[in-house]
Amino acid sequence: MNWLASLLATAAAGFTLFHSKPERRGLAWLTLALMIFAGTWQAAAQFFEEQHKQEIERQAIGKLVFANNQFMDLLSEMIFASSGAWLPKTEAQFLSAPVAQLVCRELNMSAQAPELPAAAWWSYVARRTTAYKESLDRIRTDSGPYLDIRTLHLIDKVSQSVALAHWPEMANVHALNGERKWNLPPLLCWGLEQQIGESFAAVRELRSSVSKRAHELGVDDVHTWQHFPLPRLQSLQGRARFTPDSLAEWRRAYPRVMPIGYGTDPDRIPQAHSIGSAK
Repeated sequence: MNWLASLLATAAAGFTLFHSKPERRGLAWLTLALMIFAGTWQAAAQFFEEQHKQEIERQAIGKLVFANNQFMDLLSEMIFASSGAWLPKTEAQFLSAPVAQLVCRELNMSAQAPELPAAAWWSYVARRTTAYKESLDRIRTDSGPYLDIRTLHLIDKVSQSVALAHWPEMANVHALNGERKWNLPPLLCWGLEQQIGESFAAVRELRSSVSKRAHELGVDDVHTWQHFPLPRLQSLQGRARFTPDSLAEWRRAYPRVMPIGYGTDPDRIPQAHSIGSAK
């Protein structure tokens, strides 16, 4: 509302001049008219500039909403495909440590992903995660000057998170696994459950902030988790599940092979239990 303040200040200054020079009313009227004209012109310019900035911000927030929802769609598919029984009921549960453990330890990445032509989860997750990161980076570059500092910080936090960096790389690791006989299990982020959980927390924080601003600007956010599970995902449930028994069998076959580059054995940390199974 800087334009309104400018207009009021001009009017106040003009009337002060008018009353201070009663003997020169003609000159005062002319001066007052010129001041009001100039002030109105400046106020109008500021008004349209603010409207222009808000429209660019509105478009950027709309793109952020869409990008975030695309990632949530991917995560929904991963949850359903890896879960034997347990499903999150709220958005907070969606972007949580239990879900990080589920998709890291119980999704068979070598199984067929829900796309045509048929492809494994490795390439599917890598492509969609890369698309999400590229969308965030593009919004940051194109609309950064029109977004507030907090939103920019949250975009950077998500863009630089372990999930967005690690998941696309694992497709390459999988290709090398076959060539070099590393005998790694078909798991996306086994051993990185904590870091992936932190990545999800960053996404949740960004979504919350963007959703609030979208509401203020009148941008629609069509994603709601109140009616989850979505009917189109029902057929996916458990189709790419790598059960704890499967992991135990693999570990018996390759007892000396550890998660590549992780440095710790996830089975020795307290949370290492099946999330996808019924409680």
